[in-house]
Amino acid sequence: MASVKMDPTSYNFLTKEVCKSWPSSGRAEVLKQFNDSYRASKKDISKGYQMRKIMHELLWRCLGEYVSTDDMNQWLGCASQDCPEIQSLCVDVLLVVDAECSLTDNDDHKMRLGKFTTLVSKLGAEKTLQERLDLETGTLEKAGIIPNQKQFQQKYIKTKTRLFYKQQKFNLLREEIEGYSKLATELFENNHPEETLEHVKSLIGCFNIDPNRVLDICLEYLEHSIGNLHEKFILLLIHLVSPSAAKKLISCYLRLCDSTTLTHLLGFKFQFYEKTKTPESLYKTAGLLLQSDMVELDDLYPHLSPSDAEIREHHKKTMSAAGELKKRLSVVQLGDKKKEDINIDAMMVQEGNQKFGLARALVVLGNWETAHEIIERYPQFCAVSDPYMAKAITKRCHQIVEPLFRKVAAKRIGNGKPVELQIDEKFLVKEFSDIETKLMPIVNTLGPMLSVDPLLFTKILRITKSFFRTYKNETSEDWRADNRGTIASLLCIIEEVLLPSLTMMDCPVVQSEELWQIFKNMDYELRYRLYGHWKNQSCTLHPKLIVAHAKSVDRTKYVLKRLTKDTVKQSGRQLGKISHANPGALFDTILVQIQRYDNLIGPVVDTLKYLTSVSYDILIYCVIEALANPEKETMKTDGTTISDWLQSLANFCGTVCKKYSIDLIGLIQYVANKLQSGSSLDLLLLKEVVQKMSGIEANVEVTDDQLFALSGGEILKTEGGYFGQIRNVKKPSLR
Repeated sequence: MASVKMDPTSYNFLTKEVCKSWPSSGRAEVLKQFNDSYRASKKDISKGYQMRKIMHELLWRCLGEYVSTDDMNQWLGCASQDCPEIQSLCVDVLLVVDAECSLTDNDDHKMRLGKFTTLVSKLGAEKTLQERLDLETGTLEKAGIIPNQKQFQQKYIKTKTRLFYKQQKFNLLREEIEGYSKLATELFENNHPEETLEHVKSLIGCFNIDPNRVLDICLEYLEHSIGNLHEKFILLLIHLVSPSAAKKLISCYLRLCDSTTLTHLLGFKFQFYEKTKTPESLYKTAGLLLQSDMVELDDLYPHLSPSDAEIREHHKKTMSAAGELKKRLSVVQLGDKKKEDINIDAMMVQEGNQKFGLARALVVLGNWETAHEIIERYPQFCAVSDPYMAKAITKRCHQIVEPLFRKVAAKRIGNGKPVELQIDEKFLVKEFSDIETKLMPIVNTLGPMLSVDPLLFTKILRITKSFFRTYKNETSEDWRADNRGTIASLLCIIEEVLLPSLTMMDCPVVQSEELWQIFKNMDYELRYRLYGHWKNQSCTLHPKLIVAHAKSVDRTKYVLKRLTKDTVKQSGRQLGKISHANPGALFDTILVQIQRYDNLIGPVVDTLKYLTSVSYDILIYCVIEALANPEKETMKTDGTTISDWLQSLANFCGTVCKKYSIDLIGLIQYVANKLQSGSSLDLLLLKEVVQKMSGIEANVEVTDDQLFALSGGEILKTEGGYFGQIRNVKKPSLR
């Protein structure tokens, strides 16, 4: 094989002229350049490259016999007087040149390289050369640093195997049981951790006990102390979060063992509980170690079960099961055979999920950043669907909002007990501007599971109500511009958290009225956008929302089937309970029935007296949505008659507006927009509303006698001036 030329293509310092004049002036010139580069590198570390360049060229000139080995030895002696790091520098350059020479077949270069290696070893770098130089190049053997390369290689392999790969067997004769008993005594009498640390290290040396087993016992003691809440260990648990004696007590053994030993021991404990319930004390132990940076999450995560793929598959099955349950509720079963019931609540609880258990423990310990990192690995709301996880997050949220709630939303009467603050002050929300960065991320992670804590739900509602009350009364554009981020954050919380959570609550009439105190400060366009997202999109985000929506529809159909004039009161109460949590599903079902059967209008309107203000507002939105349905024809097939569904809907809308106090701005604006677009059929809706609220009938065939009757008093107008039966319309006409 042809030889490959590896020496430098150009020499900047060791030119041929310098080499020819080496004895007279060349050596002094190169030495001066080297010393100048060394002094410059003390001020600028990048100048150190020039030193290595000089050494690299000098070594290759030595291999090419331009500079003799004796001259090289003298030059190194002079250079070492001003540069104490000459030994390390020579080893670095020697590694590079050794690798370059290994690619060539020039035996002379390799022989002279061995002589230079001998010179470097005489500078005190023999051990360093044995550690860093490649054994396969043979340079160490040529330099005489090792007697025989083959024997040294075999010895190296045996030593490495003994240190890293040989299995350590437990020997009862070598490890004395007395050492472990004294270790247990020291741990349970641990009043001064720093002293205990020294005693434990003495026990390891005195009784020759395994440091890995000592670390395992320390972990067992830490877990036991957390589980039993010993008073003497509370200080250690608190201080474990920061650099302290408790942290030193365990971290010391990381220096006695491999760096991954603690992670493997902890992972082994989790694997032991893979098929059974994992104790909470183990979750908290792992959380404390993660919080104190003794264990890395990425190293511990592979030891936890189940796998990420299994978690995602289980979530997918739960969503499918919720969809299947919704489908079953919407279909009438005529046969006697019933399918197996689907328990969504039982499917949502994953007691054996160690990853979610660890995230819950981290939330309890206040390490939200690491917990959020685990939660974000999985589909939306998958990790927080467990009620215990959700309650742990809501407990943290209570502390976050407490300062702002006490400031702007707490009742001035009564002696409400403030929440004890256990988190860092930097996480607290003290002003409205803090909501965007400190409250919204954690609440959005919680999502509809905020329903597990109605008290926190009410607190956030009242804080939001206080802000929008100020927003409505504030006319300054500068103030609104400065608080634009807060407005967007609160609207996002209402849309993504509060409204879906309301659906999952049991008859939340109080929360519904509190919500209206916020909505009444908004324009109807903003309210309707929130209603649309709540009714059409939020119900598909979570399995419990899907089931709640399906059950509301099924219950509404059940009540409507049994609705008569005699059961108005009882049916109204049942429909009212449904409307507090899920008004969209309720009104959609009612409007579908009314459009088909107009004889239901009277009884249904009577049942709506138990609705809240929010429900009445959503009712008008649902009417507008039904009117704007593009799939329905407003005219019959003959092209001259208005469709029955539109007449029934207009009649229902007029009757409801007459009997109940409802905001009609959105409805009137819809009719105006339709007129502007060239459609006048929706005037029927306005006609019914005006006629029923005012009591005035529109008629083109009026006789002279009726005109004379209308010029009289109220009794004469009622008896002779109107065609139909006139009831008391004083209140709706004033509206």
